[in-house]
Amino acid sequence: MKWNVARLGYSFIPYKAVHPVVNFDFGRGTTKLAGYGTDRVYVMQPSAGIEINVFRWFHVGLEGGYRFVSNSDIPDIPDSKLSAPYAQASLKFGFSW
Repeated sequence: MKWNVARLGYSFIPYKAVHPVVNFDFGRGTTKLAGYGTDRVYVMQPSAGIEINVFRWFHVGLEGGYRFVSNSDIPDIPDSKLSAPYAQASLKFGFSW
């Protein structure tokens, strides 16, 4: 699955060394399965996690959430089989105030 994402996010008390974050990703994408071809889908992905301010210009994040896939027209594969929980780690570089 490949998709283009738009992200909305919020960091609670970002000046603390360790703080919570919530994100909501959404966008259109495509799935490609052997024997079925390509299909266009819509993806929504809410998540929550923590972020650690290592330096002012370097942050490490851990998040978990659920990926909702809809609009799939692939026979015998419902949207629920393409949707699943996920976890990710992120490294953020750059100054933030």
